[in-house]
Amino acid sequence: EWPGGVVPQDGQSVVIPGDWVIKLDVNTASLGLLHVLGDLHFDAEQPDLVLTAQRIWVEGQIFIGNSSEERYESNAKILLTGVRKSPSLIIGEFQDVSNKVLAVTGNLTMYGAEVNNAFVRLQASAQVGDTSITVPNTVDWKVGDEIFIAPTQRLSKEYETHTITAISGGVITLASKIKYYHFGASTVTKQTSYGVLDMRAEVGLLTRNIKIQGSDEDYWGGRLYVGEVYNSTYDTYYRGRVDIDGVEFINCGQANTTLAGVTLERLVSDTNDASVIRKSVLRDSTGYNLRVVGSNGFTFEDNIVYKGYKYQVVFEESGSDIQFLNNLIVGTNDRGLKADKGDMAFDYTVNLFADVQFENSLFSGNIIAGCDQTCVFMPGSSCTGDKHFVNNVVHSGETGWVMRAKNTQCTAASKLVGYKLEDALVSFFATQSIQASNLVISDCAIGCSLNIGKITADTTVSITDSYFAGLSLVDYAGAYTNKTECSALSGIMIPVSLVAEKSVPPSPSSLPWHKVKSDAIFKASTTVSSVTFENFKDGLVTDCKGNYAFESNPYASDKS
Repeated sequence: EWPGGVVPQDGQSVVIPGDWVIKLDVNTASLGLLHVLGDLHFDAEQPDLVLTAQRIWVEGQIFIGNSSEERYESNAKILLTGVRKSPSLIIGEFQDVSNKVLAVTGNLTMYGAEVNNAFVRLQASAQVGDTSITVPNTVDWKVGDEIFIAPTQRLSKEYETHTITAISGGVITLASKIKYYHFGASTVTKQTSYGVLDMRAEVGLLTRNIKIQGSDEDYWGGRLYVGEVYNSTYDTYYRGRVDIDGVEFINCGQANTTLAGVTLERLVSDTNDASVIRKSVLRDSTGYNLRVVGSNGFTFEDNIVYKGYKYQVVFEESGSDIQFLNNLIVGTNDRGLKADKGDMAFDYTVNLFADVQFENSLFSGNIIAGCDQTCVFMPGSSCTGDKHFVNNVVHSGETGWVMRAKNTQCTAASKLVGYKLEDALVSFFATQSIQASNLVISDCAIGCSLNIGKITADTTVSITDSYFAGLSLVDYAGAYTNKTECSALSGIMIPVSLVAEKSVPPSPSSLPWHKVKSDAIFKASTTVSSVTFENFKDGLVTDCKGNYAFESNPYASDKS
């Protein structure tokens, strides 16, 4: 029963009082505002429930499933409607959180069906025109599910989405033909002393049984906003919390704004009430997919982030106790915006952007791929103490990791795998010393370009305990049909001292990254030790040539 005893009609607004508990067992009309002060539960016995509204404000609680032991197995959807000029939701006294929004300043709990194989690796290469792919036979995916295949070449946009029409063991039949070549094999590419190189395409499951979806109108998606609100009556702030597992966010994010599909803002949490998003999918955004602002105590783990604009994932302002673990982030596009003046590129795109200094945080086990410009823009770690960005993979695109300086004394990069990139690891920023170790880099135009953004006599760069390969797929027929992918590759570009740190984003005339104004190389000392180089010589693959373990910077002023 709804408040007032009347089922609400299209366009009407509804308030669920604080002392009410409602079990939703039928689809709603297309509501205006739904304001939840009490509790709203989706009935697990009813299939295909849809809650439709222009704006939802949760000050109480919404439950779709309760925990990992009590999951919601039926299909459920929250459909957010409206266009760019629809009325905004104002929470508190003056806080505008935009429209087409599910705003949470209370609690949102969602536990969808268990996902055991969020993504796997191709077991055999997929060729253009194929209508099936081979994956491990352990996947529990279903006919009708949507999947995607990540790129394995340097061309960043060679990812694609497909629908499953049949499954037999590990062979998946697709509703449409494969558009691009994707490398696959039964085993990893290379086991090294410093890390594992696995160049097989990732195949990810996009479908979840619980969905938060923006209606397809006006190129303007929905959004989940989790934040704080000021209550003047009690002179206090109330902060939202989400506990989300197995949910699909689709057509969320609002174009040409910073209003992401999922936004966490000003959440100061302890370990007991921190927000968590696990085993979910943020996909096909019309803007950013995830934006975290001035928040701490947030866990984002085992998720897929697929196709967004400008930034897929962005962290702004200092945060602490962030756990960003084992996520797969694929595909970022620019928005086609042009500069009004000068040549500054408005649409500098990054899959994972974090221009902040993290404390007690860990970004580990993530794969970032299909990078139109930069896969990761993030400060390096301190050279002493724990590292915050380790055991991550970047591949298939322009630049892997643009490493900002951790501090002006010493910046460290450690345990990074990068392949099929124009530049795998780049730094141009002011720091006295750079220490890079445990790198595994292959098939890149430039594997490593670590430049010191200052000029003093005692600046140093060291690269140790690492593996660089020119070509790692020489034993696989058809892996190098595109000769630009296997020629003019280098392992380490000899670093230079910069007159000044490089501005970011770059202007178009400054690309590629190694075009820098530099001082003489002898201003900085460079040490390379305990590094293995393989497969740089000519003739390993027909017509693949001009590859070097070391390369000097042709744009350095000393021509070193």
